[in-house]
Amino acid sequence: KNANRIGICCFMNEEGFKHKPLAEVVQNHDRQCTDIPCCLGLLFVFLSQFALIGYAINSGARPEYLWRGYDFQGNLCNSDNAYGSMTAWPALNRDIQPSPTSLMICLQSCDRTTRSANDPLMTGGDYYESQTFLSSYCVPTNPSNFTSYSSFTTSSEQFDRAVADVNTAKWLIFAAAFAGIVLAFIYLRLVACIGRLLIWLTIVVVAVGGIMLSVLLLQRGADDLKDDESADLGKLEIVLGVILMIFLVMIWLSLFFIRKRIGTAVEMLDEASRAVQDMKSTLIFPCIYSLVGLSYLVFWIFILMYIYSVQSKKEGLIPPTLTTLYNLQPTFVYYEFDQSMKDSVVYHFLCLFYMVQVIIYFGFMVLAGTFGDWYFSEWNTEKNAKTRGYGVAELSYSPILESFFRVLRFHLGSLALGALIITLIRVLRAVVTYIEAKTKAAQNPFTKCLFCVAQCCLDAVVTYIEAKTKAAQNPFTKCLFCVAQCCLRCCQCIFDRISKEGFVFTTIYGTAYCYSSYQALKLLTSNIGRMVLVEGVAHYTELFGRIAIASLNTAWAVLLMYYLPYFQSNVSSFVFPAVIIFVLSWMIASFFMMVLQVAVETIFLCFLIDESVHQTPRFASHKLIAMASMASEAYQKMETETEDNLDDNDAEQQTSTKTQKV
Repeated sequence: KNANRIGICCFMNEEGFKHKPLAEVVQNHDRQCTDIPCCLGLLFVFLSQFALIGYAINSGARPEYLWRGYDFQGNLCNSDNAYGSMTAWPALNRDIQPSPTSLMICLQSCDRTTRSANDPLMTGGDYYESQTFLSSYCVPTNPSNFTSYSSFTTSSEQFDRAVADVNTAKWLIFAAAFAGIVLAFIYLRLVACIGRLLIWLTIVVVAVGGIMLSVLLLQRGADDLKDDESADLGKLEIVLGVILMIFLVMIWLSLFFIRKRIGTAVEMLDEASRAVQDMKSTLIFPCIYSLVGLSYLVFWIFILMYIYSVQSKKEGLIPPTLTTLYNLQPTFVYYEFDQSMKDSVVYHFLCLFYMVQVIIYFGFMVLAGTFGDWYFSEWNTEKNAKTRGYGVAELSYSPILESFFRVLRFHLGSLALGALIITLIRVLRAVVTYIEAKTKAAQNPFTKCLFCVAQCCLDAVVTYIEAKTKAAQNPFTKCLFCVAQCCLRCCQCIFDRISKEGFVFTTIYGTAYCYSSYQALKLLTSNIGRMVLVEGVAHYTELFGRIAIASLNTAWAVLLMYYLPYFQSNVSSFVFPAVIIFVLSWMIASFFMMVLQVAVETIFLCFLIDESVHQTPRFASHKLIAMASMASEAYQKMETETEDNLDDNDAEQQTSTKTQKV
């Protein structure tokens, strides 16, 4: 029991519990807390984020300086400022250190930046026509008229335009986020009712949504190419449209080659949809849980704003030609990010990686416990639903709440350990990337060799490194990068899969992370044939669901931006808002598709456990037994055909060799 609590043993004696007749999921009175040290570590990480807020406040954090400007005296431009609440730049054509945009003043309105307004603070400065930006800044309407044009036209200016587009379309983005939740809810409800038909509907929706997006991108790109200012955006839109069209063709080709195996996934989805339909609360859980994820993201951004708003005060020289400002004081105040807070930013990002993984695994574990409880319950007399009640082998009336409190009470440490493994891999990636950046100036063959070894061992970001070393790309280096990328993808899938299957095992037996992962992996590898055919195709079906929800939700939002006059006149390009809507829709769809994924994986692993404990599965439906047997026979047939082909090839080679000898 102590080993189970601490989680230090992967090979405990399983004779005491595993091979006993399994009547139901192990109840709370027979469970104990698992992986307690990792649970304490999770608590420390969460509380440390509150400590970051206090540390930033004590260091002089002022978050309002991030979205509002300040004047030459360092005072915030708001309603309390005597000069005004709008921020402007009076010397865009002057040589000012560190840059002309660091000297700012506060005005009553953006009309005060013109010569006709004759504002005293602009005397001797550079007048310009301006437009309001983020309700706080007076940005030049024609920035190319100034020597500081690069401050407005480089990537920084493009980023500002993107932010402005997002600000204009913010309510549409919020509406699209809620629409994504509704679409995902409807999709799961349809899975529970018409799972067989919905697979084909999903394929049609992916095609329709993808074609709509690609056509709109190509059409908008062609229009933007006609304008010199938006020519670059037009090229980007055309490239994205062509890539999307190629991606759709690849999807259709993939469907053509696996068309005979889709039936196996349909049978598995029917069983999963039966569980979802029997427990309708699983459809509500992603709605609530997606709000939990978004709430943590808001909380994390709130802390980041406090950290980043810790700024050090600097001074620059005001040009004497700005007579009013120069007479008030010869120097101006500007702020820069305090470099002493850099370590806090790094730690805060590490907390993000870790806590996001914890949130994902917590939701997975709650759903796994719910579907495990459903599976290990007796069928009613009609064999169309599970028996409800609070007795042995009966499904309770609130299974998802029981699973939630069971995970929260006993198994936070186990999911914290699984999340920690993924976080450590990401930390090692960052370490290797930093080493590569430091050694790129002195890359000799020995250094390159050492770096390649570290790359393979530590799972660094191969794409980033490849971009940094493209000047020294030769066929051998490219081959190494390709091999490394394939290996790293496989390793990441393996780690994630082992953790999730271990969580399913933990929710059933209440054992620690290491032991559960080992036992689940051993059970799956002994049934590799059924696992490949059943869960492989089901994974692609789930992926189609994500693509369908995200593409359809993005398509209607893009249509509104493209045809409504308000967005036509106020949005420079719908690419960035569309990307944000697609990412949000994808995240929301992932939360909802997690229900489908967990249902398939949990029910299949429960079936294998049921089969190994009772020889003949006790809790499985006849449909599930038939499906698993069919998948096993198909895999054995595939193995037999492969062996026969190999034997035929060997026979042909032997015959050819004898002929050559003769």
